[in-house]
Amino acid sequence: MLIKSTWTLTVNEITLLPCSYTVFLIKNLYQKMSLDFINNPIPEITFSGIIGNCKKEGNFYILFPDEKYYLSLSGLEFNASNAIQNLEFNSSLDFLGIQLDVINRENKITSYEEIYSKLVASDPHSIREYTINFLTPTAFAQGKINLPLPIPSLMFRSWLDKWNYFCNIYLGGDELTQYLSENIYFNYYKLYSRQQYIGQQKKTGFIGEVKLKIPLKVDTLLINVVNLLMNYSNYCGTGIKTRLGMGNTSF
Repeated sequence: MLIKSTWTLTVNEITLLPCSYTVFLIKNLYQKMSLDFINNPIPEITFSGIIGNCKKEGNFYILFPDEKYYLSLSGLEFNASNAIQNLEFNSSLDFLGIQLDVINRENKITSYEEIYSKLVASDPHSIREYTINFLTPTAFAQGKINLPLPIPSLMFRSWLDKWNYFCNIYLGGDELTQYLSENIYFNYYKLYSRQQYIGQQKKTGFIGEVKLKIPLKVDTLLINVVNLLMNYSNYCGTGIKTRLGMGNTSF
């Protein structure tokens, strides 16, 4: 089971949200869902943080009453997905002394088997151009440093590792990642660097849009695998710290 739940939120007055809120909020949500926050080699939940038009002043984000804000949680395995599906905020999300009113919730529910059947096994019409939006700061672990650049091999590795870990339909390993990175290229990008607070620490990442293109020489089956992984990125996010608000991805 895979789920992505998105809540639409508003505030009744100008609201100050501490920049370091993400760790507190996701731990609070894990507690509400009765899930283990610590013992997960690969996080089973992707968390967007609060997305929307806000202004940063010092160590706070300013939220405005005439704006809509969004928070999403995605579950990458059954227990996490089931917990997210059963999570209720009632009429508001309250934490750190602030209140965000919940005005809507949207659930997207599928399964690994369903998206594999739809996007690969049934041999659908191949798509050779893709647009991906990175909604929150995105970066990759590169040795002891973090790399805030959309390197195709690291993007595909990020998605593939999570797919292979949580799904019993194995797609491939290093050879697949290498082949895709050598045969898929950017034909457009519009990116910005942004910092994400992880507790009191700051991580630099990129946000924005990239467009990828696949040349005609690439086999149809591999094109369908690419399409599957990019669709999966809607749920699993991209890169590091996806459970703490980084790497939220829209395809």
